[in-house]
This record gives sequence, structure tokens and C-alpha cells, in this order.
Amino acid sequence: MEKARIAKALQEATEFALTETEADRVIVVYEGIGKTRGFDLDSERVLEEGSLSLQMLQNFLQKREAVLVKEALADPDFQSRTSAVLSSLGSVLFVPIENESGLTRGFLYMDQVGRSTFLSAGFLERVKRYVKQVIEPKIHTKKTHLEWSELSSLEWLS
Repeated sequence: MEKARIAKALQEATEFALTETEADRVIVVYEGIGKTRGFDLDSERVLEEGSLSLQMLQNFLQKREAVLVKEALADPDFQSRTSAVLSSLGSVLFVPIENESGLTRGFLYMDQVGRSTFLSAGFLERVKRYVKQVIEPKIHTKKTHLEWSELSSLEWLS
């Protein structure tokens, strides 16, 4: 049940990224479940092949904060990355996804190939709000405090 709920939320995040942000490629990951769109590779191979800078992704994960790179090939951190140059990387956005305890357990990554249109004022804040207000509530299991009605469905351990 939990896996299905997470998978549905990740699918919705992918659709949001592709339809509401003009992203070309999307990766969304949470609690060991991942979804990709826009890559020429099978989802299982995206993190193995050279189409994405794994060093860049690792740096984003270590920072644990949202990042928007408006023009990747003009940015010193990206312009020397072979994968960025080969894919003509444009704008890049990374937003961590947190669990109920505030720990980073996933992320939403999106980029553009050959163009940079993630430039509008407030774009990063809009996507961060989407993750906090839409995605995280859908994947969290502890949405409310314990309610009396929940006691009727307790599974008692012997």
C-alpha cells in the first residue's frame, strides 16, 4: 500500500515537472522508489550512464537544499562536466523531498536540454512550494495525530 501511494505521488510529480515547468528530463526519487521521464535510457540505467552528472547530483544531495542553475554551461560547476556538455545542458533544478522527520529521503530533479527557460522570478519558490504542499503530504504516512477512530482497526500483537 505504501509503495503504491509513493509511486502515484512520484508519477504526479513527473507530470507536474513536464507539463507545468517546461522540463525536458525529470528524475523523482523517494524512499527507494524512482521515476524518470525524458531520458533516452531505461530508468534503471539513468544513474549508471553518462547522460547525467552523478557528481553534480551527489553534490546536490550533500547540500540538502533546493538549487536552481539558470544556465548550466555558463556555471563553473557544470561547464567542465562531460555529461553537461554532451547533453547541451540548459537550466537545472533540484529540490530535496523530506520525510515526516525533516530528513532528506528523496529529490525532484529536472533539467532542460539546449535551452534555459527556468529563469522566471519565483520559479524555484513555486517548485519548492509544490514539493512541500503537494508531494510531501501525499507520501507521508503520519498526516494527523492519532484519532480515536483509528483504534478500531488496530492490529494487536500477541
